[in-house]
Amino acid sequence: MENNTFIKEFLTSLLGTGETEVAFSLYDGVKVSEITYTRFLKDILHCAGYLSGQGFRGKHVALAAPNSYEWVVFFFGILASGNVAVPLNYALPANILAKQMEQADTTVVCCSDEGAKALKLAAPQMQYISINDRIPHNGFGLGDVYCTDSNETILMLSTSGTTGESKLTEFTDGGLREAVFLSSSEFSAGFITRLPMRIILNIICVCLCFMLED
Repeated sequence: MENNTFIKEFLTSLLGTGETEVAFSLYDGVKVSEITYTRFLKDILHCAGYLSGQGFRGKHVALAAPNSYEWVVFFFGILASGNVAVPLNYALPANILAKQMEQADTTVVCCSDEGAKALKLAAPQMQYISINDRIPHNGFGLGDVYCTDSNETILMLSTSGTTGESKLTEFTDGGLREAVFLSSSEFSAGFITRLPMRIILNIICVCLCFMLED
């Protein structure tokens, strides 16, 4: 059963922003560059199209990279292409990340070029996708965004268990929606009606709260 689910609603809400409305201001140590919501949506769809074109659908896709604009794009790209996102704390030792990826049954990891060097030694069987590569336009549009049942898992987070060993926490489409909007009165009628940036930050905060090791 396919529904107009949380991620589809979020991406659709980006269409309601102005062409020049800024979503991100990025500082590279020299200058500040701005990313509009329109550009953000295009980058997500390009990423989703790339993953779909590589045959990824219904896969557990790990994301182990520093905080960056590319991280956010790939996170939403993984979900939009119908895969399960598995964000990991990239600062952990490579052998621990390899174990967490095995626990989450991942076969592919999106990471920085630098991070891939160490991970390939610990998990050579993984397929690696660089978040630093420029993804060309591939015709993937908003209508191609995967919609799933609200009870289907779309996010898996590795957390510290009571014994200190990592354990997995799963979020369904409906569960992520609930976690993001739990204390928000701005969510109504099953559709995102307010500034998308608040939604972006809430989703990332949910991920980070679980990813931080004790």
